[in-house]
Amino acid sequence: MRTIIGGKRVKAKGRRSHAACGPEHAHRTGISGITAIKKSEAMEQGYGFRISSEGREIYPGTIERPHTHVRVQLNRWMSKKTRKATGALALHATVMHGIGFVVASALKEDLDINDKQMAEALGTSESTFLRWRKGQKDLDEIASDRLVRYARIVEMATEVFEDKHSAQSWLKRPQVGLGDRIPLDMMKSEVGAREVENLLMRIEHGVLA
Repeated sequence: MRTIIGGKRVKAKGRRSHAACGPEHAHRTGISGITAIKKSEAMEQGYGFRISSEGREIYPGTIERPHTHVRVQLNRWMSKKTRKATGALALHATVMHGIGFVVASALKEDLDINDKQMAEALGTSESTFLRWRKGQKDLDEIASDRLVRYARIVEMATEVFEDKHSAQSWLKRPQVGLGDRIPLDMMKSEVGAREVENLLMRIEHGVLA
């Protein structure tokens, strides 16, 4: 079973409960009749808290573990750096402060790409990328913004194809639905990224394979 959350389809599985999640918590989160867990717990464990493309905060009861390493690391980084902010504000603050290199490493692993390709994805040079890695430095604002964009789509692709390797392959190959362009190349711009997301949504609904 899949549920539409924040404009995206997510599988309703792997529910977890928490002692503090009574009717009052359900009312505060806008959730009625389903299990919910605390935001702090969800973020610390690396699942249940997501930022949709609309920037909405999500931590309802139909919880599932993220499909990607980058989502886990990004959730954990946000939980440490933006304890008071939520939703779009948390994501904005995270980007402006700079995302840790550990998150970039997780994205590189999820995509299975080399250093040069990862640097291009983040909009920087390979030498700069290697300096960030050597010093385990936080990314700058531009690279952080692009990382969030890539993380969003990689998670979506992995969910749609229900397999990490299938998602990797799809993202690296020319797609008819994109005019024979490669999704990873399209994702270098926000406009192109939206086209990739739209195509993934059509695939999910069986409109175009």
